[in-house]
Amino acid sequence: WIGRERWRAGLAAVGRRLERVPRGVWIAGVLLIGIALRLLWARAFPAPQSSDGLSYSQLAAQLARGEPYRMPVSGRWAEWPPGYPLLLAGTFLITGIGRFGIVLLNLILFAGTVQSTDALARRVSGEGTARIATLLIALWPNLIATVGIASKELLTLFLLTTGLVLWLDARASASRTGAAGLWLAAGL
Repeated sequence: WIGRERWRAGLAAVGRRLERVPRGVWIAGVLLIGIALRLLWARAFPAPQSSDGLSYSQLAAQLARGEPYRMPVSGRWAEWPPGYPLLLAGTFLITGIGRFGIVLLNLILFAGTVQSTDALARRVSGEGTARIATLLIALWPNLIATVGIASKELLTLFLLTTGLVLWLDARASASRTGAAGLWLAAGL
């Protein structure tokens, strides 16, 4: 707390230096670095699905095979929210059931989160902040380490940042018709 002004000034200076990189080059670089780190991690540490990740991947596999939404062991109706398993099931229909689909979906969610984080940070605090925020998303250790795990957190991060961008755009919209669509999308 005592050094907050020094930290703020330092981060602002870093943001200004990062702003010198053209925006498209910056986003492409952040995406390439983030994807490379995630692929290296997935290859070096092929984590088995366990706990929530195991339940999500089993439910998604069942849905992809056209089976009912039931818990694999007990056979009871699943009490898990179906959003992430449905998204993962759609991925499994394209890639086949397995780890590749989980990694691919998480890489897509990472790319979307970088884009929505960039948009959100630019709207709230400017280009320098957006540069720092997107770099943090690419380099944050637990976001890298979850690339091979069926985890709803990566979907939640993408949806939260995207929802906030849509909400801000709806508030700023001059058109009532356009704003209504943005409000609806943000709410969804």
